[in-house]
Amino acid sequence: MDIVDYIALPERRHYKCYEFLQKLLNSNKKFSSIIEEGIKEGKIRGFDESMWDKMENMNYRAPISFPEVFAQGFNVGNCTHCAYNYSYLIDNPAICGGTLPILTGTNNSADGRHTWVEIGSGKETYLIDTTLMMVISKDYASKIGYIEEEKVYPDLDPRYKRYQSAKEFANDPSIKRAPRKPY
Repeated sequence: MDIVDYIALPERRHYKCYEFLQKLLNSNKKFSSIIEEGIKEGKIRGFDESMWDKMENMNYRAPISFPEVFAQGFNVGNCTHCAYNYSYLIDNPAICGGTLPILTGTNNSADGRHTWVEIGSGKETYLIDTTLMMVISKDYASKIGYIEEEKVYPDLDPRYKRYQSAKEFANDPSIKRAPRKPY
């Protein structure tokens, strides 16, 4: 099974964001087999078209669109930035910080520090990892090695007023710019 071909939509397979995942899979057989097992069990999937559509339609504070960040591979090493920006597109996200040991020693995370988004509740809780480009069932995350050390709910926490205004901007239909395709 070619894992990246399974996770990436065919029209987005050429995006540079998948190169980092491919390197991790090629360099660590144990990690590769854990990911393959998770896919077979339905515990891991890639970003689907609805996720990409949300990103296409968001207002993003940069000279490129949010999907272009992934197309150019700028998501690697920028997990906190990408996690926060993706979280603007969903209701009641949790922003989680911690460690993902597979990242230790890589150029983007020398100590394995990592940030991801968590959505859902109970058995329907998922991690959205904007570095690995995967949606992972929370009950499978420990097999991959995620160690959660901090979690914030910015939609519910009054200390995140700037988050609220950024989320409103990202989703404001009155200032939508035309998506730029293809990447």
